[in-house]
Amino acid sequence: MAFNPFEHHHHHDHDDDHEHDHDMLADPAQKSLADALRVSFAVLKLVMVILVILFFGSGVFVVDQGEVAIVTRFGDIVGTGEDRIVQPGKLHFALPYPIDQVIRIPTSVQQISLTETFWYAKDTETRSSQDLAGSMAQLNPLTIGSLITGDANIIHARFTINFEITDPVLFITNVADTTRTNKKFMTADAERLVRAAAEEGVVFAMAQVKADDMIRMQGTRFSVLAQPHAQTILDAMKSGIRITKLDMTKSSVPLHIERDYQVVTEAENQGATARLNAERQRQELLGGAAGEAHELLWNLIREYELATEARDTAAIARLDEQLRKAFTEQKLSKADGSIVAISGEAAAIISQAEADSSRIHSSALRDAENFNRLKAEYDVNPRIFLTRMWEATRERIMSHPDNEFFYVPPGQFRLFLNRSPEFLKEKERRDQKAAEEAKKGGAGGGGE
Repeated sequence: MAFNPFEHHHHHDHDDDHEHDHDMLADPAQKSLADALRVSFAVLKLVMVILVILFFGSGVFVVDQGEVAIVTRFGDIVGTGEDRIVQPGKLHFALPYPIDQVIRIPTSVQQISLTETFWYAKDTETRSSQDLAGSMAQLNPLTIGSLITGDANIIHARFTINFEITDPVLFITNVADTTRTNKKFMTADAERLVRAAAEEGVVFAMAQVKADDMIRMQGTRFSVLAQPHAQTILDAMKSGIRITKLDMTKSSVPLHIERDYQVVTEAENQGATARLNAERQRQELLGGAAGEAHELLWNLIREYELATEARDTAAIARLDEQLRKAFTEQKLSKADGSIVAISGEAAAIISQAEADSSRIHSSALRDAENFNRLKAEYDVNPRIFLTRMWEATRERIMSHPDNEFFYVPPGQFRLFLNRSPEFLKEKERRDQKAAEEAKKGGAGGGGE
């Protein structure tokens, strides 16, 4: 029988064929799996190396301006002395968390405000003054902040506080929550402590000042007391924080008495204005009376009056000598030894008095000399002296231009009540001519 390849002449073991086919397929799969595993392990090694690098590289940090950093290792500060504080300006290294921890602390001056602690309720900003005055007849301490002053009055006030962290080590040791290392959280921790210390300082200082001084923003004593007291609290806690300024920015009386307070304030202002005007007028009057020396001269005259009332002869003599010297020299001495000139109306009166005194003295001397001369002539021949004197007197009367003479016949008597118009016209003409000549003479003298 011929062989037909398409005929099935013998029995095959189908299981053997299947295993043979499986072996043929298994070798490439295993090879591919092995290759994949090798690649995966290589990638894993690379990733692990990168993670290790990133892990250790995470310890590199930079400190920004306006802050410093402190590195803690398992909670303890790394370094000693000044080396414990990491300054800004270059790269720094720390072991990765949780081994090391970098705490950033702000060093710039921070500012907080006490806007509600000692002020009205929050809704007062949008309500009218009349409405507030009616609703705040009584202060509710649960909703309205206030302060009691040293004179037992109540006021409302707002404050600003500037502070800075000057000792970062003390700050993170005694104040800060080091589980939060961000600078923002450090600032929040400092603000809470400073706010509490400032509030106590404000209450302490306000209890020693007057309400009017604080309402008028004149509380210099308050500033002297409040800031040191708050700083003492922070220092006692070893906080490492220093308050640089604590100022009151706004103040107010309780709203239900604000209108009455304004009335009183206006009256006080008017009184102060009146006093200032009176003082200004006083200075003008006294300055015009005696110049810069008016105060000294007034005190001297007042002492003289008091000594006169007390009949203190020793004091009267002493003060009389001082006044005489002051009027003569027209100057006075201050307590520090400086000399002040007497000027103004007093100086003019003194000068006029001196001129009158000199004129009267000269006139008296001339009268005395003339009297002595006439007395000598009278002693030589009294009759001739009297005749000559009578003739001289009659001549002086008759020749005076202001005298008008009337001649009447003997035995007749006439009484003239008014001067004649002709005489008055002639007198007016003479006076006008004399005035013109005097004016010309004055103008000529000034030109020279």
